[in-house]
Amino acid sequence: MTTMKAVALRAGVSTATVSRVLSGDGSGVRQELRDRVREAARELGYQPNQLARNLRARTSRIVGLVISDIANPYFTGIARACQDALQQHGYSLVLCNTDDDPDREAISLRELAEERAAGVILASGSAAGDEGTSHLAAAGIPLVAVDRHVRGLHLDCVTVDDETAAWRATHHLVEAGHTRIGLLGGTSALSNIRARHEGYVRALREARLPVDASLMLEGNLREPAGFAMAMELLDRPEPPTALFSVNIMTTVGMLRAIRDLRLGIPADVSIVGFDDVPMGELLDPPLTVVRQPTYQIGARAAQLLLRRIREPDAPIQESMLSASLVVRRSTGRVGGMRTMRTRSSRARPDRRAAVDG
Repeated sequence: MTTMKAVALRAGVSTATVSRVLSGDGSGVRQELRDRVREAARELGYQPNQLARNLRARTSRIVGLVISDIANPYFTGIARACQDALQQHGYSLVLCNTDDDPDREAISLRELAEERAAGVILASGSAAGDEGTSHLAAAGIPLVAVDRHVRGLHLDCVTVDDETAAWRATHHLVEAGHTRIGLLGGTSALSNIRARHEGYVRALREARLPVDASLMLEGNLREPAGFAMAMELLDRPEPPTALFSVNIMTTVGMLRAIRDLRLGIPADVSIVGFDDVPMGELLDPPLTVVRQPTYQIGARAAQLLLRRIREPDAPIQESMLSASLVVRRSTGRVGGMRTMRTRSSRARPDRRAAVDG
């Protein structure tokens, strides 16, 4: 059975344009493109899906923002910026949380298609496009990716230069004399996390330091995973002298582990977190972080979506913003730290009790 995607490929246009032309709403589409779409549909024997046509014809003024973790404060700035930008153009924002569950993500995207959303901004928790995004494409609903790419889909996208940001954070620790730096990471299947891993490795290699796989752990980017990874690294006979966590929730778990192990920052371990923790500068000591421009990320994503709604065949745009390293007092020079012997002799709680607590 011929699909709308096949017609789009034959005509050299987007599926959104095919949907608009074949539904009878070709406004904003050049006559040349309309003719190409109709000719491609005729040649392929395409029969439009009546449901999809009806959905597109009754598009609402609602935009969906699908995020992977509503508990992550990083998404707060993005959501606020999206709402501010969209409201100026008469759109309302609906927030969908997936808890990094691919099935919940697919359900959210399918429901937005069924509810005739005008467009969707997606911070995907899965590594690749799935049936959820195909529902949007079939209904001709524009989709913009934010924070990370969706593998297999060529979309408008807003990201941060994660590799350079992670390189700066790791390089800062290297310059302070740290040679054993633990990485509290996440799945490398996600493009942004993979880039942060690569930045960490690049900084070590440029400093001619060994890349020790045993110091590079992976978790699910949640607080309990950050806690478990930090406990595993810091409770070793020869623990790292510094830790770098790849997102804000992992950082929170790392801080809890350091507290439960009764270690000093930076006397026992220096730490850098990716994303600025709320009130991070008020912690004792204030936390060194990679600060992402969350509001700008959300605003840019909304701008790209509005453009895609107006101009479905506009060239794909990928915007990469810069993050900044904010140096505070949670990082210190190795020479100013307690000796490893003193550190390893500190009284520590039972590890199982710390994990269970």
